[in-house]
Amino acid sequence: MEGILTKWTNIISRWKKRYVVIEKDKFTYCKKKGGAIQGTYTLKDAKIEIDSKKPKRFYIRFLGGETLHFKAPDVKENEKWVKALKDAKGQTEKVAKTDHEELAGVPSDKMQVLKSQLISILRNRMLNESSKLNKNMLGIFTLQEQLEGFVSELKEELGACKGIPPSALEKAEKIQSNTKELKAKIQAAALEIEDAKADVTNTVKDIISKTKEGSKVSDKPKQVSDPEEKKGGEKTRKESKSQDPEEDSSEENSSFYDEVFYDAVSEGTFIPPSAPGEHLAIKEGKSTGKELDIRTTLPVKRNARQKVSFWTMLKDMIGKDLTRVSLPVYFNEPLGLLQKAAECFENDYLLDKAGTESNPYLRLAYIAAFNASQYNACFGDKLKPFNPILGETYEYVTDRYRFFCEQVTHHPPVSACHCESKNYVIYFNTQVTNRFWGNSIEFRPLGKTFLHLKKFNEDYTFNRPINCTQNIIFGKLYLDLSGETVVENLKTGDKCVVKFRTKGWSSSSLGNLDGFVFNKAGEKMYEVKGKWCDSIWATEVKTGDSTLLWKKFPLPDDWVNLYCFTMHSLQLNYLPESLKKVLPPTDTRLRPDQRAYENGDIKLASSEKNRLEEKQREARKIMEKNKVVYKPAYFVYTLDPVTKEQTYLFTGKYWSDREKQNWKHLPDLYQLFYL
Repeated sequence: MEGILTKWTNIISRWKKRYVVIEKDKFTYCKKKGGAIQGTYTLKDAKIEIDSKKPKRFYIRFLGGETLHFKAPDVKENEKWVKALKDAKGQTEKVAKTDHEELAGVPSDKMQVLKSQLISILRNRMLNESSKLNKNMLGIFTLQEQLEGFVSELKEELGACKGIPPSALEKAEKIQSNTKELKAKIQAAALEIEDAKADVTNTVKDIISKTKEGSKVSDKPKQVSDPEEKKGGEKTRKESKSQDPEEDSSEENSSFYDEVFYDAVSEGTFIPPSAPGEHLAIKEGKSTGKELDIRTTLPVKRNARQKVSFWTMLKDMIGKDLTRVSLPVYFNEPLGLLQKAAECFENDYLLDKAGTESNPYLRLAYIAAFNASQYNACFGDKLKPFNPILGETYEYVTDRYRFFCEQVTHHPPVSACHCESKNYVIYFNTQVTNRFWGNSIEFRPLGKTFLHLKKFNEDYTFNRPINCTQNIIFGKLYLDLSGETVVENLKTGDKCVVKFRTKGWSSSSLGNLDGFVFNKAGEKMYEVKGKWCDSIWATEVKTGDSTLLWKKFPLPDDWVNLYCFTMHSLQLNYLPESLKKVLPPTDTRLRPDQRAYENGDIKLASSEKNRLEEKQREARKIMEKNKVVYKPAYFVYTLDPVTKEQTYLFTGKYWSDREKQNWKHLPDLYQLFYL
């Protein structure tokens, strides 16, 4: 049976005509006959009923909660459609019995593939519907804000005009009052939608969990090391996509969590991240202390049911003085901003390769790969890092390099960073400008990163791409990169120019980048291409020979519930007893709020975070009143002799103070504060 019915779409578009087809056990619909299919469903386990209050309407409720509402031109036609659907469902049940008998002989590995497809379809459909709802709600808020501004301007213009009857002004005030009431109702509806979305999400997770338990599948994300197994995983993923063409083009078509199940181990030798160790003798390339074992998990995993949303934040702020409100602690991950600056050295081996590579053009390609791959640590469902306090410091020392940074100014916030190994010296500042675009925030890094390769006595500079955090209010949160980066060899004039491509409609387009290595004359020597969240290659233009520059490392087990940390990120806040003895009182690892948060004590973390922020505000007021200018302990703001630009340069005094344990000049930052 086939024909035209009216389908309920959403609260904005309401009822729309759709061409519906019932064929065997399948139910499909599209906008017009012969048009693109918008939905395909199997009627097994579906509940089909006529609306008891409105006999021209019927609904189809599927396992998992999804419900479709239709209405026919009259009651008789409605009954005919319902009968046809129930007949098709009856045929489905007969087929299902036969299928069950056939499935009894299906091997367990094929059954697992089928169940994986079911889970993926369920997840993708939920994400697609959530995306549509989010976009509609964002449109409502935009129109509401425009309406509010229009009404306010209209009232002012009417008030300024002479001869306007009082009744007109009264109507204008009435419209303004109604607009405010509309705003309050929209906000209330948005909060209810957030709660409903959370309930649906938890229901889906329970279904997925039960499905996995039934097939004796581990809840841990699978990491594939066999190339043949990898191919099979990719095939499963393609086959599990929804048949809906519109879903395939949706930005939210594929969840970031899906990526975890099909990650493959790098074909090359895995270089595990080093743990924080003792002070290094960099000149000799040897560690003078015993390196510590790395950790593979956190003391307490992330609360998967903790709702982190814009609307939750609004509810928490009701009735408070906004000038004294800090963001709730559950918006954070258990890392500080200084530690995030050290995340880029997960791929420090790229700089070591550049420092020993004889080909000058491949050196540029390795540096460009280092610059791009650092953002792989930001992939996934990330939260906000803790903001550093003025004077806060952080060190990360391994058997390959030693890194140090300090929060040198608070307004604007600037972190000065310095890292050195036997092959290179690199330093940069983490100052950015930002712009708010409604549902996203754009961050533009300022200044350049400086790199010196010791073996070749070469100096390089490069800028970082534009970062944009998308869907901060509605939708799935993710990081996107854009813009152009230039790595320049100041000695030879050779350059590597890389363009970062923004994500398109398909999730598979996330992370794309491409560019070329040019010689001084502007000739293309190598092509650089890949994804900053997967792998990057360099191909020689003349010969076509390719070199794998970088491929992401395997992720930790249960990656999603570890704040989407990489193995390297897991080490950054690690605080073994041996390290406590040598750290200064200003080190990020000693922050009581961040430490409590990592240990799962949310109440203590929240109170300590508020206490430290209040202390910082008080200290700033005292400094402004006494006209005190803060001076960094280990950096000086001066002219860079190489780039001829003003920047913060490392004095090197930190390592001598660390060796002597001379911290007397540093404040007890997290207790008494520095004033």
